Amino acid sequence: MTRPDAVPEQTVRALATVLRPLGHVDRVELLTGGMFATTYRVTLGDGTRVVVKTAPTDTDRLLRYEHDLLRTEAAVYELAAGRPDLLMPRVLLTDLSRTVLPSDVLVVSHLDGVPLVDAGELQPAVADTVQGELGAFMARLHTVRGERFGYPNLDAGLHAETWTEAFGRMVEALLADAARWGTPLPSDEIRAAIDRHRTVLADVSVPALVHTDLWAGNLFVDPATGALVGVIDTERSVWGDPLLELAGADQLGRGPAPAGLLDAYATAGGTFGLSTASGATRLELYRLYMSLVLLVEIAPRGYVGVAFTHLESEYGLPGHNHEYESCHPHGTHLHCGGHGHDEHEHHDHHGHEEGHGVPYVKLRSNRTDLRAEYADPFAGFEKIRLRGGYTDYQHKEIEGGEVGTRFKNRGYDLRLELQH
Repeated sequence: MTRPDAVPEQTVRALATVLRPLGHVDRVELLTGGMFATTYRVTLGDGTRVVVKTAPTDTDRLLRYEHDLLRTEAAVYELAAGRPDLLMPRVLLTDLSRTVLPSDVLVVSHLDGVPLVDAGELQPAVADTVQGELGAFMARLHTVRGERFGYPNLDAGLHAETWTEAFGRMVEALLADAARWGTPLPSDEIRAAIDRHRTVLADVSVPALVHTDLWAGNLFVDPATGALVGVIDTERSVWGDPLLELAGADQLGRGPAPAGLLDAYATAGGTFGLSTASGATRLELYRLYMSLVLLVEIAPRGYVGVAFTHLESEYGLPGHNHEYESCHPHGTHLHCGGHGHDEHEHHDHHGHEEGHGVPYVKLRSNRTDLRAEYADPFAGFEKIRLRGGYTDYQHKEIEGGEVGTRFKNRGYDLRLELQH
């Protein structure tokens, strides 16, 4: 059995135990790119490759809707088992005992193709094909209907008989999570916006299966043709309004959906209703919801922050030269001599602009600081922290308009911590 160094030996042994019904484990590789579950590609003794997902172990850091998400993913894959046109992997094995590994384990078939996010820059015609394929896939997926609205995991309590009520519970759960983690949000304004638009939410009467996370990392394509060959990561699926799919597929988007995607969706028999006032309003509500998810999940997951500090300063050094020992500040200048009338005619106000001015220091400092923290970065570790800084400092000692001394310093500091 071989393993890359990133996978702890204890984890490899546990995976071998879970996978024993499928065969002998020959190789285990950690797959990167996901932000929630820990995923491995495992090669069995007969050369078969399978994908193994394990859920986060620190459940206290999960949002309410995120509990038992791997069970939702498995359930959606099972729904798609009789629908090869939904392009999802087959469930090969599940271990929900949490005895061999401390979390749920889902084992699925390995998909062909390349994740769209890794396909590089596509030719325009190929990129158009991808959008068309995605639109057609959405239309096929939304023909799968449920018995109620909301998240499939009934234990989360985020479901209801109507979409209006279910969506309201979903939003309230995020607002409660935000309060728990100290994330400031205009909660009253958000509630008011949802309440104002209850009538358009009520226009949704049939609970369709919505993936909600069809970004490029979850789409497998043939990079030569743009054909969509696989779709993964259904753990955040919802029974709800098909329009929610557009917000989930482009979670940072604010503009119109790609025309090719919309045309293909309509050609395949789907109806988004974007041309209606109700449809346009609901899309904005779903974009609000996705924005809340992205904001609220920052605190429990971790954070990345960058700060930049710039300082410029000038200050005199009167004690540096005996000529100025009798001088003292006078307004914005340096006054030398007494304050008597006779002395007044001869006193001098020294400023930096004069060629024979008081010695002074001209300082400049730039500092950039980086702080980052992330929970459950990969198997075997609870948290990863990064601290770093870069300082560019210099000062000049200037006397009589001439630079006498110049001091420069550039420094780096970096600290990486892994909490086991």
